[in-house]
Amino acid sequence: MAIYKLIQNTPMGPDDIQRLVTAYHGTLRALELIDRDDPITRIVARTVFEITQTGIEDAAEISKLDKAAWNCLARDEIGLNHHRAPGS
Repeated sequence: MAIYKLIQNTPMGPDDIQRLVTAYHGTLRALELIDRDDPITRIVARTVFEITQTGIEDAAEISKLDKAAWNCLARDEIGLNHHRAPGS
């Protein structure tokens, strides 16, 4: 699983690992990513890890921020975040 590969060489305590794993699984569920071998799960894991590095300790909050980041990325990809001036 992507999250375990990411943290295997990281000096983290059991509570930190549990928080990362919980946030990771929460994000995968929220994004409806069922295939744990999908390459995008590695990106989700990396994002969860990066959010954790900011000092946020609540797994639900980490997952919420990760999902929000994915929603912003998806909106950018389909052009919903780009505003055009009237008449352009």
